[in-house]
Amino acid sequence: VTVSLILLYYKKYQMIYPDGYFELEFLGIVFLAILQKFRLFTGSKGNKTETSLITFFFILLTIPCLGGHVYFLAL
Repeated sequence: VTVSLILLYYKKYQMIYPDGYFELEFLGIVFLAILQKFRLFTGSKGNKTETSLITFFFILLTIPCLGGHVYFLAL
């Protein structure tokens, strides 16, 4: 997420953003960071308790996190 923030500020000064678009991307990165922390906490908790439901939820949360990282780093 730190690299995404650095790239976002680089893009802000190198590209032209429509009004309000930079703020939406910044909020998206903040939401992604919160989701990533929750996903890692869930995975740690599921691994320690060996609960398959919590581990499945961890795997389910991986999909939006992966999509967010692809969007902010590649697109």
